Amino acid sequence: MKIWTIILPLFILSFLSCRNEQSDNGITQQTNTEKYSPEKEVDTKIKDSVIFQSGSNGLADIRLMIIPNGNFVFHMRTIPQPMTEDEEAIINSSGTWTKKDNWVALKFIKDKPILKAVFDSNYADSNVFKVIDESTVNINIGLKQLYIWGVGCDKIKD
Repeated sequence: MKIWTIILPLFILSFLSCRNEQSDNGITQQTNTEKYSPEKEVDTKIKDSVIFQSGSNGLADIRLMIIPNGNFVFHMRTIPQPMTEDEEAIINSSGTWTKKDNWVALKFIKDKPILKAVFDSNYADSNVFKVIDESTVNINIGLKQLYIWGVGCDKIKD
């Protein structure tokens, strides 16, 4: 009888300790009975070209065209200011783009402009564009207007 008083508590302790190992930090694991629901699909394509173009101004003519085939074209012609020795400067650049919802990452490949000058954060908040590196800028194409080089560029085609 004495042996049972020793074995029975040891058996109960070992049984309880095995059950605790099956739980996660003292919390019993439960099977997930919820149905799998895929995350919301991310919009990565555009159906028609998206074009931003400057209106009449005394600084520059600017046109950004994002083409559905994954390429874009950026054209900027500065307007020399009166009574200065400024010369006209022309930037014809192109590259590729990727899209995630309303944000398009433009990767400049040919004739890269200085992006921090062209997409100057002094003229826009972080919801308009973000310069990522020397050749990439993210722009929000969901907006009706972007400021490029301090010039308002209206979305004329979507």
